[in-house]
Amino acid sequence: MKKIFTLSLLALMSVQFLSAQEVGFFPPEGSTFSADSSIVNLPNAFIGQNYNETISFYSTETLVIEGIDFELEFVSATITSFSSPLGMDYNCNIADCAFIPNVEGEVSLSGIPSEVGEYTLDIIADIVISIDILGEIAFTVPYTTGDNALLDLALAGDNSALNSFIPTFILNVESNVGVEELANLSDVVVYPNPATTEVTFELTSVKENTNVQIFDLLGNLVYKSTYSKDILMVNTSSFTNGVYIYKLSSDKNSVVGRLVINK
Repeated sequence: MKKIFTLSLLALMSVQFLSAQEVGFFPPEGSTFSADSSIVNLPNAFIGQNYNETISFYSTETLVIEGIDFELEFVSATITSFSSPLGMDYNCNIADCAFIPNVEGEVSLSGIPSEVGEYTLDIIADIVISIDILGEIAFTVPYTTGDNALLDLALAGDNSALNSFIPTFILNVESNVGVEELANLSDVVVYPNPATTEVTFELTSVKENTNVQIFDLLGNLVYKSTYSKDILMVNTSSFTNGVYIYKLSSDKNSVVGRLVINK
């Protein structure tokens, strides 16, 4: 009997902990925020370097959104799209990215970016909520007035508060410092590109060991070797068609580029 009581007490404590947890999106450490927290800059990514950061999401059964003067009963939220820079992709810790109440969800952004720039990571999600009298309502965010008559009625035509619940996430991709400061490996010629069964890297000014790494767009390493000559030939017959990222590096510098396989 004592054991049952202890387990029940632990279960009650767990429920209380979940209920006390803050609702919303929680970016990774190192993120910066605008004054009203509507814009979140994620930790910077760098060309040719693997990136892996996680955004967490949590909600109870009841959502209270600033600017909406009534409670929303949260049923589910399914992320259907999460835009990302070339060379990167997203995945969730929950099957089909379908989040439900009282369960912490995670969306991870990972991969090796290949183009410098500032990227807005647009999130599209299918939401199901329940409102007293109106019942369950399904809609997509960002929400556009006119998509759902019942929701328009509840919001009185103002969807700004609803759309602001998901912050705008920004990712800055910066160049690798070594690539800009040291240009020995910038004199590389890659051919043929697109390649079929073999690709050649021709280096005109290298007199040291060069590491060759080739990654797919999910950041998986598919080839790795070290050469001590200026003509590097890689057998790509086992590669599937698609875009890859190559990285050539020595002790002093490196260069990153794109390789296309098209058999």
